[in-house]
Amino acid sequence: MSERNPYILLKNEKETELLKSRTQALAQSSAAIEEALMRLGAVEYLIFWAGSHRYALDVRFAGEVHVEVYCEPLPYVPELIRGIANIRGEIMVLIDLSLLMGFEPQAKRSQYNVIPLHFNGRKLGIIVDEFEDLSSIPTKHILSEAAVPRHIQGMTISQIYIIQAQSLIYDERIYIVD
Repeated sequence: MSERNPYILLKNEKETELLKSRTQALAQSSAAIEEALMRLGAVEYLIFWAGSHRYALDVRFAGEVHVEVYCEPLPYVPELIRGIANIRGEIMVLIDLSLLMGFEPQAKRSQYNVIPLHFNGRKLGIIVDEFEDLSSIPTKHILSEAAVPRHIQGMTISQIYIIQAQSLIYDERIYIVD
């Protein structure tokens, strides 16, 4: 039986402590940034493209973005449901956001860029073309108009549609079994 090298154990303990302290510092700074944004009336959004339109999704409802996710098509489902995908061991329904919003459908492929959307225990993957950026958008820069498409809170001056995650995930055209 080999003996453990105490230096390696000590090094691992030091690394573990260092990682813990860095994680705590990062969590505190993230919380401070989020609090400052709320005081300023700004929200952090994930900006992306779906079709020829730019969208923004509140990061509180977005999961980790995934590139080139394999999609298994499903028979006998509405066209806007492209299929299902295994994302980090979790099976998720993938929808065509462009089609759901009333625009031209995205080209059918076997792999898509996906943003997992979650709200009140429900999960759904939205298919996007391209991820652009994370950005803080002041609420005063969101213009609410009567003529915005369904599931849209408003539009920014730079013509980014702000998605209402709560509304989107409960759309009656998407049936998700809890």
